[in-house]
Amino acid sequence: MYESCWDILGIGITTDKLEIKKAFAKLAHQISPEDDPDGYRRIHTAYKQALAYASHAKDPKTGNGRMIPGPGITISRREIPFNGSLSPAPEEKEETEEKDKSAFDFTLVETEDPGNKSQKAAEDPRSHIHTQVLKKADEKKKNYDFSPITPEEPQFSDEIEKIIEKIVTYKEENGIDTQDNVKRWKITTLEIHGMKLLELYGSLFRRSDEAGTWNVFFKEPLVKKMLYNPDFRNRIRTFYPDGSKSRIRIEELIDEFEDQLALAAAEQEEQQIKQAGKSQIAAASLIIFGVVLFITFLSFLYFNNR
Repeated sequence: MYESCWDILGIGITTDKLEIKKAFAKLAHQISPEDDPDGYRRIHTAYKQALAYASHAKDPKTGNGRMIPGPGITISRREIPFNGSLSPAPEEKEETEEKDKSAFDFTLVETEDPGNKSQKAAEDPRSHIHTQVLKKADEKKKNYDFSPITPEEPQFSDEIEKIIEKIVTYKEENGIDTQDNVKRWKITTLEIHGMKLLELYGSLFRRSDEAGTWNVFFKEPLVKKMLYNPDFRNRIRTFYPDGSKSRIRIEELIDEFEDQLALAAAEQEEQQIKQAGKSQIAAASLIIFGVVLFITFLSFLYFNNR
């Protein structure tokens, strides 16, 4: 017993291409070309024949024509024209795509080679858009290391990504993303941007609750430069309430920086003392050499005059 393409698709005879595509899409999500290649080929052939029927039936110039052939599949007892292909004519295909593209995207279920379908039919088309957004975000963040910031609560991960994206965007838009760019700005401008970054990193810390957030902040090119300014250090030290986690961690990092400054100053002073000592020794040696040379010269004159 022959099955018509309408029986296979589970719909009645129709010229509504949208209804045909809906029926095919429903079946395509149920039948995998990897698990059941013959079954998928069967519904795909029925889908093509149904579309061909719908296209010719809409053309009043075609008349009845001949029966469209198919592998064990007959469309109906009524003959319809056949253009030598199971696919609609190019102009009819373009008309169909323009009409229905806003409602369905069949690139996920209709392929030239059913064996290459893999998992595309089960994917959400919106995931491709999300992937593109993530790729752009990753490209922006490739020069920044936010690895010390990992959320303890997984539900906050999306919010953390958004805040990180805000930080990266702010740095790039204001030209404070590299050490060379930072050098071009005046101290007053850098201080304004530094306080804004402090607020953004504060939001990041509240969501991630990771002390490493402030380690990343202190590695910012702008912050590295501004830490040598005592007024800036005092502003960021007292920005958050006394006793808060942010203030405690910021104070610890500032204390470490100031200890390094003191150590560097002590080493520099020691080097200056050593250098001064060397200079004094060199000066004394030069004086002694001059005195010896002068005495030698006088001795030479004395013996020559005798």
